[in-house]
Amino acid sequence: MRVIFLTSDESVRGFTSDDGFEIGRMSFDSVFLVIALTFVGAFLGGGYGVLRMFLKGPLWAMCGAMAVMVGAAGGAVVVNSDGIDFRLLEPLWLAVIMFVALPALWGATVPLVTDQILGIKVLFPQRLTGVDAKPFGIVGSLLGWGVVLALTVLGVIDLFGDIDRLS
Repeated sequence: MRVIFLTSDESVRGFTSDDGFEIGRMSFDSVFLVIALTFVGAFLGGGYGVLRMFLKGPLWAMCGAMAVMVGAAGGAVVVNSDGIDFRLLEPLWLAVIMFVALPALWGATVPLVTDQILGIKVLFPQRLTGVDAKPFGIVGSLLGWGVVLALTVLGVIDLFGDIDRLS
């Protein structure tokens, strides 16, 4: 946020963002946001743990798919053409990239952490220790990958719709 603030016009300083934060000022609310998003991230990591039971494939595919899906869906949630945030912050492309990159980075790393927590061997995913990552077979895997694809497509459509309205 600080990079976007510094590249934006000085007139945005002091405005209240769509989320109720004063643009350009660090406060207790900023710290609370970081703490709250940590808990949201942990909860969503648990959701990935459930989804992981359905997904088959190498770890690199999981990381890539989650990065694209979470980047698209997270970006679609954050980038909003109705509020003032993305109308005032400049340049628009930088703001959009940064607000898509942050959830995408989380999405790329959560499979690594979750597989370690679940006890799945990262180097040899076909060898499992105490966790059966394929309990639902090929139909379950197709269903899991279908969910990932659907969320990705919906996120991309919403995200590009908002970008188009902002441009």
